[in-house]
Amino acid sequence: MAEALLDQLTSQNMHDLRGVVAVITGGGTGLVLLMATTLVANGADVYIIGPKQDDLDG
Repeated sequence: MAEALLDQLTSQNMHDLRGVVAVITGGGTGLVLLMATTLVANGADVYIIGPKQDDLDG
């Protein structure tokens, strides 16, 4: 199955993350926030889990 997915990967669609769900742990600041916003910008549905609610609300 993984090989079939890799065969479909092209330079045109390699950043298309529509339909991908990402769960990110570690909070909503710094590098974690950068990763989350990058995933969202490329179409992924992102859930962030962190110890401080204030960081996640911003």
